[in-house]
Amino acid sequence: MYYATLKKRKTKVLKVKKKVFNRFITLIAISFFWLDAPKGAQDPLAKDIMEDLDKDLVDLPQLSPPLRKKSSIKKTRLEASKSYTLYQELRFSSMEGKKILTLKEYSYKLPILLIFWGSFCGPCLREFPSLERLASLMPNLKIVCVAIDGPNDITSTLPLFYINQGKNNQDFLAKYRVQSIPAFFLFDAAGKLLWNGVGAKEWDSVPVINTLKTFIHPSTKERNFKQKRRKKNLYRNKNFR
Repeated sequence: MYYATLKKRKTKVLKVKKKVFNRFITLIAISFFWLDAPKGAQDPLAKDIMEDLDKDLVDLPQLSPPLRKKSSIKKTRLEASKSYTLYQELRFSSMEGKKILTLKEYSYKLPILLIFWGSFCGPCLREFPSLERLASLMPNLKIVCVAIDGPNDITSTLPLFYINQGKNNQDFLAKYRVQSIPAFFLFDAAGKLLWNGVGAKEWDSVPVINTLKTFIHPSTKERNFKQKRRKKNLYRNKNFR
């Protein structure tokens, strides 16, 4: 809506500028005749043109500055920093105890698949069997299932946890926009967000496993590219010291 209004104003400005320019040229032409005219003489045509010119300049619409587009790079960096904060700030406990854990402590330097779920959520419970099978298929991936409704009686072969931010559980979930469950976050061993989304999945299906492997285990081509770039940066830094 804003850009449509801005376009209309620009069109109007161009029309007024063209009209002012034409009258200005006419006024310059008339001024040549003033050079030979006696002092105090007035040309009624020139006087009318000057009045119209002043009126057009007054009616010239003012353009408001265009909206500044948000940088997608800056937005991506903000999202990345926010997801890393989630990795650092999340506190959870096992169903059997009250010991507070963190993702960094629990991961043992392995990638983590964080799942937010609830005992009242049917889709959450239906995806547990596929998560259990995924755990056996990808043993180097830590699966952390954190319930948002506190300790409950749900059982699984996976270790189950509940969110334990003290009295700020709901504020914490709202801060990181965990509004629908199941919600998942895939982090690498350093806490960088690789993939996230909402909704139940068949976690042991071929497409999902391939997607997980793509994020966790980059292709040979990508690894070679990163190694070449790293060597190039080392060579450059060594030569320019």
